[in-house]
Formats: sequence, C-alpha cells, structure tokens
Amino acid sequence: GKDIEILEHRCCSQQSFVKLLQNLHQKIPYNLCMFIDEFESIPKNLLDGFLHTLRSIYLRKQRNERYNILHSVGVIGVHSISQITFARTSSPFNIHESISISNFTTEQVRELLMQYSEETKEDFPENVIEFIADKTGGQPYLVNLVAKILTEEVKPYSEKRPIVLSDAEDAYMKMLTM
Repeated sequence: GKDIEILEHRCCSQQSFVKLLQNLHQKIPYNLCMFIDEFESIPKNLLDGFLHTLRSIYLRKQRNERYNILHSVGVIGVHSISQITFARTSSPFNIHESISISNFTTEQVRELLMQYSEETKEDFPENVIEFIADKTGGQPYLVNLVAKILTEEVKPYSEKRPIVLSDAEDAYMKMLTM
C-alpha cells in the first residue's frame, strides 16, 4: 500500500467541504464513500445545508464526470432516515435501503460486555449479563445505555470494587427514569 498524506482541513462552508472531497479524490484513486455516525445528532440548523451540499455534489457528478468526488454516503443512527424531519427543499435523496439491527441474544450481550472487560480488566458477572439481556430484551440501544449508566454513573471504573447485580438493577432503574 501507498501512504497518503492528508493535511488538516477545516470545513466551514459548502465550498470548503467540496474542496476537501476534491483533494481526497485526487489523492485516493478509488470511489470515496462517506459514513456518518449518529446522523440524527447533526444540529437541525446545519442539516439542511449539509444535505443541500451532498445533493449539489450528486447533481454536478451527473453533469460532469470530473465532479465524481463522492460515490456514496451512508448514515448510521438510532432512527431510520425516513423518521428525520427535513426541510421541503432538501431530502434524504436516493435512499437505497434502511437496515434494521435485530435484538442481541444473551450471547451477543455477553460478547459486547466482554469487550469492555478486556479493555478495563473489570468483569461482568454472569447474573449481571443475564439481567441486562433480559431487562432490555437485547435491544441494542438499551443494552448500550444500561451498560453506559452502569459503568459511568452507578459503578465507575475508578471505584475499586466488582460489579454486582444490584449495580445493574440501579443502572436499569436510572435508565427507566431518564
């Protein structure tokens, strides 16, 4: 592989964003695909302008191959893109498909929590794993939310004691009262 140097680039306008993509496209001779995580977190006052920029890139590419600087955009979030409110002048254009994530099995919840354990050397007892899987129904967002509350609020890593079932119960109750 060839190393590619990408200089720091501050995007503060449609033009600077397009320029960034043009520079990347010149350095990387492949189709560029952009993935945006937590798409629904883009502030509403910026979302329409951003969508207009993506749409203008797409339309320019249709008229002139020289502007083929972005092949596709994937958005990742808790909501379906069709649930997000857009201005009438911008749209979630060319939606190919929405992908739903099925609920986690207890084994998948265990695997997720073990990733945290591997990083921190802090174990989740089996009864805690089963409790989280059972009470959340394995719904990915809820599993992650309970685990976040558990490890950041109820029993932070800085507390030098093991995680116990009552910690998971407290985290679950906190989640329910958010």
